[in-house]
Amino acid sequence: MKKTFSIFFLLLPFLIIVFSFRSFSQGFTNIWQLGYDNTTFPVSVVDFGSGQLIIDSIERPMNFASEEAIICDSAGELLFYTNGIYIANKNHDTMQNGSGLNPGPFTSDHSEFGLPIFQGALILPWPDSANKYILFHHTLDYSTALNPTILHSSTINMSLDGGLGGVVNKNDTVLETVMEIGELTGCKHANGRDWWVLVHKHSADRYYKILITPLGITRIDSQSVGGPISNYGGSAAFSPDGKWFATFDNLSKLRLYDFDRCTGLLSNLRYINFIPDSIVAGGLCFSPNSTRLYASQHTDVYQFDLTAANIASSRKHIATWDGYYSPYPPYACDFWWMMSGPDGKIYLNSGSSVVDLHVINYPDNLDTLCDLQQHSIHLPGFNNSTLPNHINYWLGADVGSSCDTILTNNESEIENFNLQIFPNPVSNQALNIFYRLPQSTDGTLQIIDVNGRMVYNYHLPMWSTQQSLKLPTLNSGIYTILIFADGKKIAKKLIIE
Repeated sequence: MKKTFSIFFLLLPFLIIVFSFRSFSQGFTNIWQLGYDNTTFPVSVVDFGSGQLIIDSIERPMNFASEEAIICDSAGELLFYTNGIYIANKNHDTMQNGSGLNPGPFTSDHSEFGLPIFQGALILPWPDSANKYILFHHTLDYSTALNPTILHSSTINMSLDGGLGGVVNKNDTVLETVMEIGELTGCKHANGRDWWVLVHKHSADRYYKILITPLGITRIDSQSVGGPISNYGGSAAFSPDGKWFATFDNLSKLRLYDFDRCTGLLSNLRYINFIPDSIVAGGLCFSPNSTRLYASQHTDVYQFDLTAANIASSRKHIATWDGYYSPYPPYACDFWWMMSGPDGKIYLNSGSSVVDLHVINYPDNLDTLCDLQQHSIHLPGFNNSTLPNHINYWLGADVGSSCDTILTNNESEIENFNLQIFPNPVSNQALNIFYRLPQSTDGTLQIIDVNGRMVYNYHLPMWSTQQSLKLPTLNSGIYTILIFADGKKIAKKLIIE
């Protein structure tokens, strides 16, 4: 059975299908749901929790057509997710009062497969609450040539319905203005507790900055930042350390700003103009250590070095689409959106329904050493340009800043860092580590040989919980992995085969 529906980004019909899910043990972003139409094809779940990428198929009623917001608890157990039409709980049933999101004709027309809006929904944990979450979301408006006109919020309380959660406020109006399509993203406030959410006004240089505190939405400011105007959406991202903000729009214009986590102010615009290869720009993603920025178009992927004196001139061409169809023509496995995974890699989807994803294995590395592998992640069913909209949930306070004013209780800090190593023994230089650093503290990882010599040293950013490392060539034998953070140290044995 063949299913088609309209994806507004390309204004063309696309086949769509589903795949499956499992769960991850390290944090909020461990589980990804992908795919559609599980009556004909399997739907997918991508699970990072076992220490390696696991892809499975499941029974799940919800379909995805680009838009996905999903969140786990801090231990990596699934809580809820949405496709912009309704909210599903961890049992994949409609959450209590979770139907009827984003009311309007466009939503009604896409109720079967979900909204075709990348970054059209964003989930944030409610500050200082163990059970509450706030979901920001919007739909498109036919009267404005498909631009959103209302930003909604809905509040989820996970203590309801026996722990399955319930929606206690739904479709509240946060902002009424004509906005760019998607581009919903956020960043932790410098106090380490509150959140900033940025919304881009359509055909304008204006951003709306929404502050979320334990009292809810407490402030909405706006700022005109200058520079050329975009007019057809795109994608937006904060760097993991919260110091950069970037957008990439349909005219292949990349905008890069400094971001002040205390005030929410954008500054120091760097404007980089591409030659467009398609009607709409694709993905945008920072590397885990916030030193590289990736931008993808229909046929090409580029990298920028954020440590360079001239960032625009640092552009490196990373990959050209190799012409692969997934699984066969006309389903082009080209480049579209991208999102960081909890394993420190960057995943890229395609602009149409395909059964494969691309991956950048070492995104902190310069140039082609980042190792972009095309169509190397195979899914059990078709995925239509869907990736979850995630941000860095683990970012702590900006220590020493004027906003670092919230006292924390260090008694809950885990002194052994929950360190896990996989695989161990290791034979191919590829090592995965999982850990929890004390809040607002960077860490250092070292590998020591039997003679006490340090043979490897790696910086662990305070926000991180997982790294995929490419070790140097080491002799076979027994080594010690050390992690230092906040005056504490943990050691574990590592075997090199």
